[in-house]
Amino acid sequence: SNTPNIVGTFQNLPNLKDIAIGWNSLTIIPTNFIKTGSTRLESISLTFNAIISVEPGAFDIVEGMRINMTSNSLSTLDEDTWGPFLVGGVLLYATDNPLSCGCDIAWLFKEEQSLGQVSKDTTCSDGENIYNLDPSIFDFC
Repeated sequence: SNTPNIVGTFQNLPNLKDIAIGWNSLTIIPTNFIKTGSTRLESISLTFNAIISVEPGAFDIVEGMRINMTSNSLSTLDEDTWGPFLVGGVLLYATDNPLSCGCDIAWLFKEEQSLGQVSKDTTCSDGENIYNLDPSIFDFC
């Protein structure tokens, strides 16, 4: 994996508002990757990397914060990772990722509040917008 050893770099920065780590060929985002302790954190941008996985607890959760994962290699939005963020009021931008849109995202449709926190232009790998998916396709998941 191509993940720099920056875990802990952003600790104890209570006034930090924005973090941008784009265009770095990151592949896996580990637990505690960005834990600032800031209640003012407004955005974390990890755009244009090669991220295939984000582990649970990778970032702080601040209501209203934006996490921008645009143009990566995420094939799923794992509930263990993203559920706490979305329920916590974090906005997730996941445009231009090869999401498989199978049973792995059924949880988004069972928790409407969570789906509403995902950017409206998020699409599946086949180009279908996730908001156009029929929730009944997840009934047997």
